[in-house]
Amino acid sequence: AGTAPLASALQPAPATPDLRAAVRPPEPTPPPFTWRSAAIFAGGAVTALAAHETCHLLANLALGNRPSFQPVTFLGFIPFFAIVPSIRCRGGDCREHNGEHFWPGRPGLYTIVSAGIQCQHYEDEIILTRRPGLRMDDAPFRKGMLAFNTLLSIGYVLANWTGVEPTDGDIRGIYRDGGAPRFLLGPLVLGIAAVDIAR
Repeated sequence: AGTAPLASALQPAPATPDLRAAVRPPEPTPPPFTWRSAAIFAGGAVTALAAHETCHLLANLALGNRPSFQPVTFLGFIPFFAIVPSIRCRGGDCREHNGEHFWPGRPGLYTIVSAGIQCQHYEDEIILTRRPGLRMDDAPFRKGMLAFNTLLSIGYVLANWTGVEPTDGDIRGIYRDGGAPRFLLGPLVLGIAAVDIAR
């Protein structure tokens, strides 16, 4: 009888439940699909397209050039339009479509033809920096912009590599008119899009 208290004292104390595990928050999941979010997503994509073309337009105007609007076919069959600077360079001499000298030269032409893609990258960087968990956020407008920008970059590179990019397409214009090395340009634009998708 005298050993009973001793035996009970040697028994291990019952484990206390870990309350932190019991109240662990659920894993985040992407927001559900709705037609309203799909419409807002499409609005974000259209806004990104407008921003792309607006950057081309502003670059032209800032450098004193009047661009023209020309119909093009993207990927060989998608009807679209392009804001074309209509500037051609031979060596260091660059001329506008009316024959006047384009004083900013090749650096200025590079700024014009690359403005759309550069704006896309700036937009994506702002979006992903401000909303690093964008995939799980209910932010269809930002997702629409990001999706358009990354897919357009990929589409431009693939169209250039397969030879179906329009004559005045951005990638072709950057290396033809701006002097950027073609063998580096495609992988660079494609790499930036891949990093943005991974983020």
